[in-house]
Amino acid sequence: MTTVVLFRQGKALVGYRIIGHSTAGAEDQEGCLCCAAVSSAAYMAANTLSEILHLPLHTEVEDGFMEVRISEPAERGQAVLEGFAFHIRELIRQYPGRVRMKIETAEQPSSSLEELQC
Repeated sequence: MTTVVLFRQGKALVGYRIIGHSTAGAEDQEGCLCCAAVSSAAYMAANTLSEILHLPLHTEVEDGFMEVRISEPAERGQAVLEGFAFHIRELIRQYPGRVRMKIETAEQPSSSLEELQC
């Protein structure tokens, strides 16, 4: 299962972390499609924030892991991050049991996790 954690600071989204894969194996075509959809949305959001809006980002990418955080929260990045969150919620509905989303606040990083899963 893929877990998407959205980082919230006050009311603003400031980044996201993606962990895991949505596949049960190499033959799992639906899982591969789901993984590709999550990855594509994540890279589009990161590239839009950095290359189009020119916001400074902290990024880390490895197999099965991606983290993107806006270094200096900006109002102009909110539409991109809210659009990313909306897209992930739609993928949760489309691919039940393959993706889940949590929201982590900067004020209480470990105890204020809100989970969405279909």
